[in-house]
Amino acid sequence: MDGGIGVVCKRRSFLRALVSLLCLSTLIIASAAPALDAQGQPDTLDTDELLESMGIHPYPETDELRESKFPEDWLQVEPLLAEDVNESFSNFDDLAWLEEIARENKVFLLGENHYYQTIQNLRNRILFALNTFDSYHLLVIEHQYSISGYLDYYTGITDDREAEDFYKNVIYDLVGTKEMFTLLEHLRRWNSLNPDRRIHIGANDVEHDYINTLARVVIPYFQSMDSSFTVDFERITTLDLEVLLEDLETRLKKARDENLVGEYIFLTPQYIERVLENLKSLFMCHRYDFMYYRQRAMIRNLTNPRFFGRYLRNGKVMIHAGGYHTPTHFPYPDGGNFYREGSYLSFDFEATKGKTYSLFINGLAYQIGPMSQVDLDSCLHHGSGYNQIVKKFQSAYKQKLVSPDSFYLFNWKMDEFDNLVFTAAYRHDHSPMLVKYLDWESIIETASGISRGQYNAVRTIKDSYYDRYDAVIIVPRSPITRVKRKINL
Repeated sequence: MDGGIGVVCKRRSFLRALVSLLCLSTLIIASAAPALDAQGQPDTLDTDELLESMGIHPYPETDELRESKFPEDWLQVEPLLAEDVNESFSNFDDLAWLEEIARENKVFLLGENHYYQTIQNLRNRILFALNTFDSYHLLVIEHQYSISGYLDYYTGITDDREAEDFYKNVIYDLVGTKEMFTLLEHLRRWNSLNPDRRIHIGANDVEHDYINTLARVVIPYFQSMDSSFTVDFERITTLDLEVLLEDLETRLKKARDENLVGEYIFLTPQYIERVLENLKSLFMCHRYDFMYYRQRAMIRNLTNPRFFGRYLRNGKVMIHAGGYHTPTHFPYPDGGNFYREGSYLSFDFEATKGKTYSLFINGLAYQIGPMSQVDLDSCLHHGSGYNQIVKKFQSAYKQKLVSPDSFYLFNWKMDEFDNLVFTAAYRHDHSPMLVKYLDWESIIETASGISRGQYNAVRTIKDSYYDRYDAVIIVPRSPITRVKRKINL
């Protein structure tokens, strides 16, 4: 998961970590709840110490922000709505600044740090605002390529009953979160209302959940040609893919000769060939160098005409991914721009060169809500970062240290830049905030007088986010995204 603005993880001193560890050990040995004060509430100091040892920080109170060394006028923002797109696709007044941007560019890249429901809401409103101001005929999301045909097919179904059946019986396991399902419903509704301005959806990542890819996409396709064909899913690993793919490619030759179309019209030999190519990319990731081969695949999936390249050449595209993938003001040296999609599209790919716009949306604090009591093993595939956050919260919840309805920061310690950001958040009722101005000269000069660590922190923040993107939105707090339960346990 990408780091955030002001989210600078600092190593605690050895003594502080030791004190926290001894405190935690004492509680475990005593098998007791946190100490209670006279009113029967957990002792504040003990609770804070224990939460800190777990990497959890409560959303800062105003009294924590009163003595900030960075004056509040050094950061100027414009508040935005946190809500999702409305039924009429019209709640875009606060996004009017996107109109000129939509018309002048060919690719709009939205980068984020993951698992914030409010960021998903903003993504939805931005997508349909772009398509109200102009036409962005493809949304690319950071999921494995093989689900592309299924999602796009679903968003083109006009009959509600048919759509419900396809969702429940075909793609339920491919749509991991409730927020992703909401996006698909929005797209299906837009496409029904605007058949001449359809928005397609695709994914450009490697096949991280390769077992699901094989079980739900690849093997059923070949079984329609040979019903006896099967794979031992219990034993196969990523390193077994090389041999398996040789067999599948041989079978594909026969399928191509027969022009075999699977159960749905998009399951053609050409589609399955691309899925197998993407599975091979996953093998290369795990056998050789993960990020190198992952990024090569993601760029290929975006720009090769066999994948999504024709959309980039013939129209406009919105890309939604983690912040690592989307900076457009960050050319790598030595011809290495392909390592990040935003850089490659901005500096190297002729169809989009100089015609990109990047926005980074940075979430700060999560509200865990109902996920505090959900067994993650009973849920569909989800990221390791999500797993760590929720399990950490659940551990604290069992000890009565946190509330599902409150907001918490994970794995960071507040610094002066955070004080500046959260002061602005309180001024604007914790709404998402479009950053309009930061007095970096004063911030950097003042930080250098505080400590070397604070100076390095603000320099890193400026370089990693504000210098690499066209714009930044801060989301001070948000409910966490909701992973769906498996239905076949």
